[in-house]
Amino acid sequence: MLYLIIQIIAFQALFLLVYDLFLKRETFFNCNRDYLITTAVLSLVLPFIKWPTLKTMTVKDAVIHLPEVFIGTPKPTPTEIFVAEQAGISMVQPEIPIWQIILFLGSVLATAIFLYKIFKIMVLKKRNPKRWHGNILIVNLLKSSTAFSFFNTIFIGERIPDLEKKTIFKHELIHVNEYHSIDVLFFEMLRIIMWFNPMVYLYQNRIKDLHEFIADSKAAKEQGKTTYYQNLLN
Repeated sequence: MLYLIIQIIAFQALFLLVYDLFLKRETFFNCNRDYLITTAVLSLVLPFIKWPTLKTMTVKDAVIHLPEVFIGTPKPTPTEIFVAEQAGISMVQPEIPIWQIILFLGSVLATAIFLYKIFKIMVLKKRNPKRWHGNILIVNLLKSSTAFSFFNTIFIGERIPDLEKKTIFKHELIHVNEYHSIDVLFFEMLRIIMWFNPMVYLYQNRIKDLHEFIADSKAAKEQGKTTYYQNLLN
């Protein structure tokens, strides 16, 4: 298992290096989005694929005799166990390695944090006034100047001026239409499973930036770049 984890991290590091060197500065935002999602999935699949060509690269007739090596702690004899017990020492080895326990506890904590985020969104949705705009649910956040979207729900703070609200609504509407929330959930699930992997957090940062670039690019085309960016800066 540990070897598979190392392979996954290595593949993700390689894919991110290629992205940062050759693709990050390109304006093909949707293609870059596809690249990040595809490579994130590939990094999970590739370690499980057995490559027959790698086996043929080894010399079949070459036989190397190595000395016997025992990996791990030798099993204690009954005499050793008896002597240790008399001295108050436990020689019973734990069945589950400590690093696996740490990984599990970290995943449990990451799951709790994720569920808390979802709970907060549900609370905001329930406690604030809302209205439907076609198939889009708009939630007016009381005493707030923040804005974000989650699937087909757009949250907009009531303290945002009306002129800026139109610009922000168009921006968030593109997030909804492009299904960016699915990307966010995918990488949240990946972070729960591999919370210890720094590459996952880099993937999340890259995909969030791309979401904003995509929304800004399409909203600016609809509204005009000068007007859109001026309202956004305000």
